[in-house]
Amino acid sequence: MLNPQLLDPQLYQIDSLTDEIRADQNCATLLRQIHQQLLQQGESPLQAGLLARGADYFLRDFLIGHRRQNILCPPAEAVWQFGGHWYIIQNLEPDLDILMDILSGVATFYRLLHEQFPLPPATLERLLQDCHQRDIYACRLEQFWGLAPDGYDKWRQDCPLPPLN
Repeated sequence: MLNPQLLDPQLYQIDSLTDEIRADQNCATLLRQIHQQLLQQGESPLQAGLLARGADYFLRDFLIGHRRQNILCPPAEAVWQFGGHWYIIQNLEPDLDILMDILSGVATFYRLLHEQFPLPPATLERLLQDCHQRDIYACRLEQFWGLAPDGYDKWRQDCPLPPLN
């Protein structure tokens, strides 16, 4: 069971650098609890660690660090933006298998979170659905590696990552 005190959306609201640091620290604590919960549910230490690490990268690097978005109130398209755009351009050698491992962790995180902190059904459904779109992400990666010098803008528009506020 997750600590209910860590399920307060205000803990993850980011309006300043201080807020970002607080959200990051609380997220790390929440992920450790998720890891423990996975172990208690019978996951192997290796698998529990892999899932927690995947969620960590998405939550702390992408949502908190880059997008400055609340992990408990993510936009429905956050996983699509991460997997179809941000992950690809942020990694020197983006890899489909690694991406899918990360997204398995994201799906696990939001499924477990939803047991105690219900997300809007449409948001949860979209987040989980986008975690399993292997063929679409494979296509995005292939397109990225095959970009012509003037093709980046078109590729980016197919999976836009809105400017930061």
